[in-house]
Amino acid sequence: MHESDKNGKYPLYVFLLILQCAIFGFSFVIVKMLLDYGNSPFLLMGIRFFIGAISLVFAGLVLNAKTSQKRTVFAYNKKELLYGAISGIALFAAFGFQTFGANFTTPAKNSLLTGVFVVFVPLVSMFLKKKFSAKPIVIALICFVGAGTVSGISASDLNINLGDILTIICGIAFAIHFLLLERYAPDSDIDTIKFTEVQLFVVAITSVLSSILLESHSYVNVDWQNSLLWFVFIGVISTAVTYLIQTIVQAKLTANTVSVISCTDSVFAITTSLILGYEILSGRLLIGGVIIIVSMIMASVQKQDSKV
Repeated sequence: MHESDKNGKYPLYVFLLILQCAIFGFSFVIVKMLLDYGNSPFLLMGIRFFIGAISLVFAGLVLNAKTSQKRTVFAYNKKELLYGAISGIALFAAFGFQTFGANFTTPAKNSLLTGVFVVFVPLVSMFLKKKFSAKPIVIALICFVGAGTVSGISASDLNINLGDILTIICGIAFAIHFLLLERYAPDSDIDTIKFTEVQLFVVAITSVLSSILLESHSYVNVDWQNSLLWFVFIGVISTAVTYLIQTIVQAKLTANTVSVISCTDSVFAITTSLILGYEILSGRLLIGGVIIIVSMIMASVQKQDSKV
């Protein structure tokens, strides 16, 4: 039994994860809008995560002021820096592939295919523990069939959209990030807010450097006036708040449990995408989505180790 089950807080963690997923689902459309406004992928990520990191710094200062504690700005211990940096690199890889994928696919498909991380979490976990079994591999194959259906792959058309491939790779990177948080978040030497700050700063810095090296020629094409408000929302709400929630929850729940619940962001993303006209409801999308969801449910019923 999880510690959260014992103290009655398990429903609270589930609610927080669902709230996080609702925000994430809506943010898929915001990312698409910001890309349409001329923001290049790495520039978008750099601004988004920098706003998120700074927001958490201010939140930490306010929280400490209310509790009469003194905090030195940007003062982190070795574990917060090391573990936060490692997790941040994995998160940078995940968002890089996801954001580039959004350039070539719809928000609904971008969200659905990102959701295959629920299958990759047990696969990567098995690889690291060197304990292999057939069931997770079968689940992964089923999920890929669903991904192929969503992507429009048939017997006569085996062409895969570039955005779909990038988004699936992003799912692998997110799986690694889930497992890293499962390992690092419960450490008593780590302050949750500071650890999350380091993660976001690492993503912001690596994204800005990548943008300067690869995208600086495109800055003149950005519609800054329409982008500003959405950057504030996606930075504060869709980044600072959501990743703080994830770090808090993963201190109590396993990566498998969190990844399964996190798949509900696909539902929110598809709903928003359909309402705003980015996606047309079709039998292919429904069938592919159902296959992916079935694979997610199969992954969720596997025996999972509880945290101590």
